[in-house]
Amino acid sequence: MNHLLQLSAANTQVTPLFKDFALDWFEKTQLHLQNSQKRVVQNLLSGYLMVWFGDMNIASITQTEIRQFRTALAKVECQVGKGLSIRTINKSLLILQKAPNTAAELFGLTPLSFEIRPEKNPERIIQAFTVTEVNRILMAVSTDFEPYLIACFYTDMRNGEIEALKWKNVDFVQRQILIRETGINGHTSKIPLSLQRNIEMSAHDYAALRQQWAITDNQFEFVFVNQPDNPLTLFHLMRHVWQPLLRQIGLSHCALIQTRHTAVVLWLDEGKTPEWIALQLGIGSVEVFFRIYFSLLHRLINPLDTHFEFERPTYSVEGNATLKQTTKPANNSRRAS
Repeated sequence: MNHLLQLSAANTQVTPLFKDFALDWFEKTQLHLQNSQKRVVQNLLSGYLMVWFGDMNIASITQTEIRQFRTALAKVECQVGKGLSIRTINKSLLILQKAPNTAAELFGLTPLSFEIRPEKNPERIIQAFTVTEVNRILMAVSTDFEPYLIACFYTDMRNGEIEALKWKNVDFVQRQILIRETGINGHTSKIPLSLQRNIEMSAHDYAALRQQWAITDNQFEFVFVNQPDNPLTLFHLMRHVWQPLLRQIGLSHCALIQTRHTAVVLWLDEGKTPEWIALQLGIGSVEVFFRIYFSLLHRLINPLDTHFEFERPTYSVEGNATLKQTTKPANNSRRAS
């Protein structure tokens, strides 16, 4: 950004194109971003933002252009019948607000006099699996990926946390999983200290991780790997394991994050308190827990709702290394439409 500062000092009326300023702005901003955040910001800048504003002078961006850009983003189809997520649109708008305002400070321009309001996020949809469905999934998945899915269902870890999990953060003695890193597309970054947490292993978690330890023969840094010492990414798992598995057993498609919500159902069935569950989830407080899972709790305590049948799957641990399921699955209740 040094040459832009020199340009500003020489002539505050000369301002660069958006594409030139954005690159310098990113170079300075990325010093304060995690690796995963850097890639997100860089992808957004080099994508729709650059296409729309790249050849515009940074000083000429007005409220009208921004509104037109927001409307255009809402019409983009990234998949058949699916548009950009609200999250992607909001991140693009946030960058669009920060970059011109930084330019205004450098070049003595008038900053944006209006607030770019983010789009309203849709309500969180929670579609936790029933215990019967968990049984069906775990019995149908291949042994190579069974420990991974058990970790999804019984540890509450987020997808990125499972992807970045390393053996050094698995404590078999204290029976804890130390959440210290997160990952996306094979790239990992450290979690801020205030967001780190320790997850208590259940018998299922302990047996599954022991099984994975035996499978990998302690050869790799990461717990779940795809190629030698490369973490198993969410993209690979969704495309080659999760989606085909759901089709195979006749369940409708849903995001893998629903396994984290399923962990809440299983813990409530075990009699765990909301305080304990909130701590495991790493969501901050009991109030946040009730706000997120209110609809789920309502269904669980409603006697007229038979969606959740608490038939516990049972496991036996053999030699602290393998996991055997002893409960046979019942008929499926979540058919693919």
